[in-house]
Amino acid sequence: PLANAKAATYGVRRWPALVFVRQGEWLGNIEGLRDWAEYLAAVNELVTGEARPLPARVIPVAAAGAPSCH
Repeated sequence: PLANAKAATYGVRRWPALVFVRQGEWLGNIEGLRDWAEYLAAVNELVTGEARPLPARVIPVAAAGAPSCH
């Protein structure tokens, strides 16, 4: 699905997640549940900060004997 593709693009590893983009440039993510004060501080830091390079894509690897390998 589209959400999984976007999560991979922006390096999201935990849900729920907020992805911040300004004029097509990635500012960062806030992942997981947090206290409201933490959200406000993190949002303020991201929206007032500079754009960042996109995170490196992570390719999940499963063990050879894992059921998902068959």
